[in-house]
Amino acid sequence: MVNQLDHEKADFEMTLDQAKKRFGARVLPLQFPVNQGPNFNSIVDALRMVMYVFPAAGGKPEKKPIPAEHKGRADELHNALVEAAAENDEALMEKFFEEGTLSEDELAKGLSIGLAHRQFYPLFCASGLKDMGSGRVMGFIHDICPSPVDRPAAALEGGGAKPCDPAARPCVFIFKTVNEPKVGNVSYFKVYSGTIKSGDELTNAENSTVERFSQLFESEGKNRDQVEELRAGDIGCTVKLKGSHTNQTLNPKGSDLKIERIHFPAPRIRMAVLPPSKAEVEKMAHALHSIQEEDPTLLMEQSMELKQTIIQGQGEMHLDIVRYKAEQNFGVKLEFTEPRIPYRETITKEANKDYRHKKQSGGAGPIRGSTHAHRAVL
Repeated sequence: MVNQLDHEKADFEMTLDQAKKRFGARVLPLQFPVNQGPNFNSIVDALRMVMYVFPAAGGKPEKKPIPAEHKGRADELHNALVEAAAENDEALMEKFFEEGTLSEDELAKGLSIGLAHRQFYPLFCASGLKDMGSGRVMGFIHDICPSPVDRPAAALEGGGAKPCDPAARPCVFIFKTVNEPKVGNVSYFKVYSGTIKSGDELTNAENSTVERFSQLFESEGKNRDQVEELRAGDIGCTVKLKGSHTNQTLNPKGSDLKIERIHFPAPRIRMAVLPPSKAEVEKMAHALHSIQEEDPTLLMEQSMELKQTIIQGQGEMHLDIVRYKAEQNFGVKLEFTEPRIPYRETITKEANKDYRHKKQSGGAGPIRGSTHAHRAVL
């Protein structure tokens, strides 16, 4: 979704171009804005071929015909969506070749199949602040997006796959960990199979830790609603797991299945961290470990060679966010500096050296000496 189209510097075309460069030609815009910027209130929908005009306060829009000056682009985007839908089903492809188009139901079916197999990525327009466009996104998710059961089976480490089957034994994958003040670690997970109930115990396939899910929650923004069970395909969270972290799988005792891990990007920048004072070194370490727990793209090491704490991240903004979290959530002010350079002594050139060696060669008598020339490489 391209959000903040009401911002004075909004640039939908530039954002679309960046998305295609990052994710490829599979990014397909379903909409485009008519008047982006401070006066933004209209979106052309190329899937339903209609223009949505929102009231000043946002909310439910009025449907209007697409203006003539935007009809050509809307037709172009609609045809691209029809082709994307037809590519995912032989019957739809045959009808597309025969008639050149698809009905609304056929289009929805083809797009649903394409989404399930990640053949394309839909792009929407919105202004979250003004409540413009979010309802259309929710409608698309409800009407077209596939259910977890319709998705391909999840890949397992070491080969094999795990179908989304509510009748199978439970399999839970932790994809996110967040540290909250006064709560501790909140573990967000997806149930890949089976049903998990409040009070169930599962074993971590990584370290054999037995975890009790004493409470189960469904998240809605910043709010959490307690539930008694979660079924295959559901996303939920729990608190106070003992030894389970992001990218780990939990199963019933006797099962060691592991959902394929999330591959996070390698760091691009490294900085040394200066603690505010010697007394706060332990406090700083706790803060950084907690932030790293919820952000696997942040790497941290205690360099014995440099005698510095080194952190690595995705860029300057990433490290600025780390610094902000450390101060706001843990009361630790971090100062970054360039890491020291690990200078090492090494041999650079040859040199000759003469010395006199004296030794006793047996019995009483004078000590005899000899001169030896040695070549040393310095």
